[in-house]
Amino acid sequence: MRWLAYCEAGVIYQHLQKRLAESASPVIRFEVSNGFFVETNWRSASLRQVKKAVLVCMFDTLESSRHSPVFQAIAQDFPTIADFILAAKRSHHSDLAKMLQMAEATLMIDLVGEMLIDQYPDEPVQPIHDALLVRNDFTGVAKDLIEAAFKRFGLNPHVKTEACGGQMNGNFAEPVVWSPDTVWGPDTTAGWPVGRSNVGASNKRDVLRN
Repeated sequence: MRWLAYCEAGVIYQHLQKRLAESASPVIRFEVSNGFFVETNWRSASLRQVKKAVLVCMFDTLESSRHSPVFQAIAQDFPTIADFILAAKRSHHSDLAKMLQMAEATLMIDLVGEMLIDQYPDEPVQPIHDALLVRNDFTGVAKDLIEAAFKRFGLNPHVKTEACGGQMNGNFAEPVVWSPDTVWGPDTTAGWPVGRSNVGASNKRDVLRN
């Protein structure tokens, strides 16, 4: 469960950055599926570069993932997660991304969206992928709703806030984006209703945006 603990603490990328920097050959050059070569010095790489490299190896083709030094580091420290990634992409590498998109929509639209519609039908809220755009004085409620949705699956997300200027419902405000930074794996998707209808999610999106 270390993977989940690192994700909930928001330090999974820092852990992988440290592991890669400690490798015998910190400067690595490898090919991704589009034919381009990526060269990275892990000892001087930024956290953003590490995060991008992790996402590339997770969602690229099976062959590219297996040859990725980033994926090899994941497999060494988190073999169950690595096995899950490979199994999820066995038919096609895009299947993993689709699975996670469905899980994200179920959480943020079906669960959080339904709570918003039932409890705060007049509150202007804009869902943006894994985040909610809300008014300043609604941030506490938004945080509580997201955490409640995660806790249905035994998860405690690392929730971030980001201020931005905007205009909502004719009233100038400075809404914030609440964004859970959790990477899903086999322990966290167990029991997840990934077969929920896209139609229902779409209808709730329309309600939230109107």
